[in-house]
Amino acid sequence: MFGQKKTGQFPSKRFDDTRIYIIVHLISGIILIYSGVSFQFVDVFSKPLQEGHPFYFVIAASGLIHSITVTIISPKVMGERRITFPLYVSAGLVNFVNSILLLIYPDIEHVFLLWGSVNTFIFVRLHVVFFMFSKIDWELNYTYSIIAAAGVTYPMSNQEKWVYLLPILPLFYGPFHERVCHRMGWETDDIIGGNQPAKKN
Repeated sequence: MFGQKKTGQFPSKRFDDTRIYIIVHLISGIILIYSGVSFQFVDVFSKPLQEGHPFYFVIAASGLIHSITVTIISPKVMGERRITFPLYVSAGLVNFVNSILLLIYPDIEHVFLLWGSVNTFIFVRLHVVFFMFSKIDWELNYTYSIIAAAGVTYPMSNQEKWVYLLPILPLFYGPFHERVCHRMGWETDDIIGGNQPAKKN
C-alpha cells in the first residue's frame, strides 16, 4: 500500500465503477473470516452453538452475498486473466455452494467448510506479501498466489472432491478468453493503473 501511495496508485482506481460492490464484498468477507475465527475458539473452549442457531444463517447469508460480489468484480481480477478469471470465479462458486450447504445444514461443520473456502482469498494476499522479497513479475506473482492459496486452504479445510478439479478450468477457458471478453465488453488483460501485461505467445 505504501509503495502504491508513493507512485500515486493509491487509492486504487481499479474498482471506481464497482466500488459499492467492493465495500459489500469486504464487509461480508470480514463477517465470514472473523465469525470462523470466533467459532474456532468456541469449539475449543466451549460448546458450539446448537444446530439451527440463527447465527449460522447470518454466516450463510454473508457467504452468499460475498459469492455474488466475487462474480461481479471478477472481470477486474489481476494477474494473467486467462488463468486468474476462471480460478477467481470458481473460488466464488465453492463459497456459494458451501453457503447453500450451510443454509440446508446449519451446523458447526458446515460453518468451518465455508470458512475454510473463504480463507482462500486471504491466503492469496498472504502469498503476494511474501513475494515482496522476490524480484518477480507482478502478473506471475498474483497468478501463482491464487493457485497456491487454493492448494493450501482447500485440502486443509476438507472440501468436497469436485473442488480439486477446479484448477484445470483455465485449460478449457483460456482459448475462449478473447471471445468472452469481446462479447462482455471486458478488457482481455489487466492494464488498469498503467500495468503492462507480458507478451502472449
